[in-house]
Amino acid sequence: MVCLMGEMDYTTHILKQLLGQLIDKSLIRQHSKMLLRRTDSVGEKLLTNWLAVCLYGYIKEHVGTPLYRLSRALKMQLEKGPIDVVTGEARYSLSEEKLLRHVIQEEKLSCFLDTGDGNGMPITFLDCDSIGQTKEKALDAMYKGRAVCERPSLVDVELEYTKSKSSNSPIILRDIDSSNESEKGWTRINTLKHYKIENGAHFQLRTRTESTKCDYVGTIISVYDKKREQNLENHLWHLSKPDDAESNSSSSKEKMASEVYLHRLLYSKNVLQNFVNDLFEKILDVNNRQKENYPLAIRYFFQVLEEQASKHDITDADTIHTWKNNGLALRFWVNLIKNPEFVFNIYKSSTMDSCLLVIAQTFMDSFSVSNTKLNKDSPTSKLLYAKEVRTYKQSVANYYEDIKKLPRVSEEEMTEEMNSLSKNLQKVDMLDTEEALYQLLRYANKYSTQVNNNNNIMTTLIHAYCTHSNLPLGCYATGKM
Repeated sequence: MVCLMGEMDYTTHILKQLLGQLIDKSLIRQHSKMLLRRTDSVGEKLLTNWLAVCLYGYIKEHVGTPLYRLSRALKMQLEKGPIDVVTGEARYSLSEEKLLRHVIQEEKLSCFLDTGDGNGMPITFLDCDSIGQTKEKALDAMYKGRAVCERPSLVDVELEYTKSKSSNSPIILRDIDSSNESEKGWTRINTLKHYKIENGAHFQLRTRTESTKCDYVGTIISVYDKKREQNLENHLWHLSKPDDAESNSSSSKEKMASEVYLHRLLYSKNVLQNFVNDLFEKILDVNNRQKENYPLAIRYFFQVLEEQASKHDITDADTIHTWKNNGLALRFWVNLIKNPEFVFNIYKSSTMDSCLLVIAQTFMDSFSVSNTKLNKDSPTSKLLYAKEVRTYKQSVANYYEDIKKLPRVSEEEMTEEMNSLSKNLQKVDMLDTEEALYQLLRYANKYSTQVNNNNNIMTTLIHAYCTHSNLPLGCYATGKM
């Protein structure tokens, strides 16, 4: 796709041909409704990237804001309560898989963070926060509104603690040091409570100067790296041990009743619901923009599918509807909802990933043509959003009807749109076209037998790479690339 960004009209032509071939194959195999559900073929991969390039401007102007707000609201909701840095389980998770079921009696600590200007920035921690989590929250406060790539990593900073601003005896806090509590092969990660931190404490982040082994465990809301555990005599735990380790342990913590943690999921869902609604409404709203400004790429893609259905005498509305769902909702929007870091320079933890997966699945359920009957054995995530899905389904139906009412996109309009996009993409100097050409040539060489059946393909690739790289055309044959 990188190689073809300057020729988007040509790319669209290739995509149209590949889609036609995919539909032909799916009909031969009698799996028409499975079309575009996988990523095995070049056509399916190209479609995903083509949509991403074509809809970038639409996302930036229209969908980006509610998506960012949702990701920020989710992060803030998770950090309201305890988060186990080893397992990624959180009290206020939206996902049952990452729900912290152990009862943790935490306390809020109102502290101050030295920002270097002589004044302490007020900041709140939980006494059950690990030192790595504390550092992460401190970095979030200091670099608020900045991209993750513009701030130091946890490896690069140390957390210095003093009881008061005038104290002359700072202490470096670490997740793992000589003071860790250990029992029966299990070592507990240090927390603020372990260091007896109280309200009014002062903290400062200092650049790490020593070249020692990393002394923090993971990052906030992250799954523990098993490779680190292999270098330790004991297993590590933070807020809860695995069930098998707790069965005979006197330190086993009380677990919540199932009714309680289901209420926790519902509480988190209600807190985030407005943000979820805003995002879904923006994605499914056609009429709030002038008709001619609604993305031509989506309209054209739907037209191609409809033309292919007409060509093959497919009159089943559910089949065409499923193609559109798989191509746009599943391959593009669901992927974007699950992975906001594809658009924004943010960090996504394993817990956030699990929660976003619940939201993305709800979005996909809203596009389903079938009505699944739910019962007490249904997945919690589906029960959680059952009421909302019924409303979203109506919005999806309206969405498709609104797009049908839009004027058809002519080939001339699409060509003009793609040529304009190509000119804008040629101004982007952040993509390594030479490397992309080289990787494409290697891919083609891997399937040389099939490719050599059409010599024009390999000749075109070699010529494009050598011309772009200022290499003689014979370099590929001699292995000097």
